[in-house]
Amino acid sequence: MSETVKNEMEIDSENVAKVEEVTDKSNGDDDTSSMEDKTLKFLIKQTNEVTIPPFAKWFDMYSVHEIEKRSLPDFFDGSSRFKSEKAYKDTRNFIINTFRLSPTEYLTITAVRRNIAMDVASIVRIHEFLEKWGLINYQVDPRSKPTLIGPSFTGHFQITLDTPQGLKPFLPEKKIIANKKLKIEAQKKKLVHEDEERVEVLILNDATTKESNEDDQTINEEENSYPTNVSLRQNVYDASKNFNALKEKKLESKDMQKVFVCHICGNDKMTVKYFNLRNKHSSLCHKCFSKEQFGEKFQSSDFIKLADENAFPQRKIWTDQEVVSLLEGLEMFGSDWKHIAKHVGGNKLIADCVDKYMSLPLEDDDVSKLLDKYKSSANQTTSDTIIEVMENFINALITNGNEDILNSKLPTAAHNCQLKSQYQMRIIAQELITLSAKKLKIKMSKLDSLDKALTEETAKYENEVSKISQQKNNLSKQVSEINQKLSDLNVTKKLVIASEQMDSNMDLVDKEEEEEKNDNQQLAKEVAQHLDDPKLTEPKRFKIWSL
Repeated sequence: MSETVKNEMEIDSENVAKVEEVTDKSNGDDDTSSMEDKTLKFLIKQTNEVTIPPFAKWFDMYSVHEIEKRSLPDFFDGSSRFKSEKAYKDTRNFIINTFRLSPTEYLTITAVRRNIAMDVASIVRIHEFLEKWGLINYQVDPRSKPTLIGPSFTGHFQITLDTPQGLKPFLPEKKIIANKKLKIEAQKKKLVHEDEERVEVLILNDATTKESNEDDQTINEEENSYPTNVSLRQNVYDASKNFNALKEKKLESKDMQKVFVCHICGNDKMTVKYFNLRNKHSSLCHKCFSKEQFGEKFQSSDFIKLADENAFPQRKIWTDQEVVSLLEGLEMFGSDWKHIAKHVGGNKLIADCVDKYMSLPLEDDDVSKLLDKYKSSANQTTSDTIIEVMENFINALITNGNEDILNSKLPTAAHNCQLKSQYQMRIIAQELITLSAKKLKIKMSKLDSLDKALTEETAKYENEVSKISQQKNNLSKQVSEINQKLSDLNVTKKLVIASEQMDSNMDLVDKEEEEEKNDNQQLAKEVAQHLDDPKLTEPKRFKIWSL
């Protein structure tokens, strides 16, 4: 009984200890939540609108999503005591809150690293993760973003952003001030009322053309202007002219234009020039650069190509809908280009419309396809209109009493036209036949000339072969005579013609030398047979002596 009581007492003490631990933990959580509630009072109020991309709807500031755990597993596997879920959540919320204080500025890694006590690698990974999902640096103008790949923007080159539709950075919509148009129209009316009657027409024509162009230019400037983040980085060269001229800031206010002169040919009017990066006083024109007149100390890699922006104006891109609206405006308004430009829309000026109209081909199939594509169903096709016009013309001839013309003159005229067309077709066929016959004659004459040349070449070849055979026979006779004379003189050497094997060379062969060679070969064979004798190679076996 005493043992059972002791066991029950031990179990009760363990349960009490567990309950105390749970209460301590709950009290600690309550304290942290109360501290967070108190700190919320001192947070800065939101002054700017913050947008989150649609593909980041899963994000929640007060919890950790599964995507975060998969992309940053070091903070959730318990491998290090410095990397925990709470540390990740605190750093993530700090980075997002600092960015939301001024969402038009780019939040760099160095700005975050100065205020967070964590290793740089983990800060960089968290920053890249948040920037990838558009939780930070999403509303920033891309021109103010720093790049790790290349140098800062210097003005003499441009980068085109080409990103998927879902990953494009958010930019606020460009607003056009509509009140300016109303003010300009009111000023026009005042001028018209104040001026005299004689000058009214002239002032209206001049003012409308000038002010319309000025309105378009001001609207385009307002649309293109967007406040970039100037406080982040100051560009060294604001334009390509300043880069080429290498001006200082004091000289930028003055209207100075750098003149490039080719140091070889002296050309000072160049639309395309090649600037020397090693020596700014030795620029080249396109002609000298193409002839590779660089000099002794320079190469082609030392030069950079620069083109004048005014010499090659950039043309605006026209869509299919704008081309169709341009053609419709020409049909509706005729030569009134002001109304045509308004009808086209899309920030197109009068000069742009005229330039596009001059570049369009006449009776082009593509233009007709575009017109048919955007034509409404109520409009009739050209074939229907032509048929209706012909029917109306015939009906008018019949009603006006011109039956004689329809019955007698029209059939005769049609028959005459048919005869003329047949006669012309015959003439064309005869000309084709004569031309084909001439072609055949020319080809046959060429074949005959080739045949003659071939026969001449074969005759020459046969003559050469016969001459060579005669020379061989004569040479063999001379060799036989020489050998007979040598034998008469008791000379063992003889001449042998080697032409039967490869070439027509002659070698001297001595019979004694041949006999010596044969004797040596026989001796070598006998020695080999003697060595192969088993009596010499193996010792004799032991035998018991017999008495």
